[in-house]
Amino acid sequence: MESQTLVILFLIGILAACNYNKAGSLAIKYAMILGNTFVIHGYFGSKFSLSFISEANLKKLFGSFMLIAAIKMILFSK
Repeated sequence: MESQTLVILFLIGILAACNYNKAGSLAIKYAMILGNTFVIHGYFGSKFSLSFISEANLKKLFGSFMLIAAIKMILFSK
C-alpha cells in the first residue's frame, strides 16, 4: 500500500511543479536537487524498512512521527 502512495505523490508533485513553473516560481536547480535526494533516500529507506522493520512497527513509528509533527504545528506555529 505504501508504494502506491509514493506513485500518487510523484504524480501530484509533477503537476504541482508544472503549475509553479508556469507562474515562474520554480527554481529548477533546487527542485532537481530535492528530487534526486528524494529518490536516493526513498530507495535506501525502503530497502531498510523492508529488511529490518516489521509492518506493524513501521506503522507505529510513522504514526508517532505524525503525532509529534501535529503537536508541534498546533502548539508552536506562529
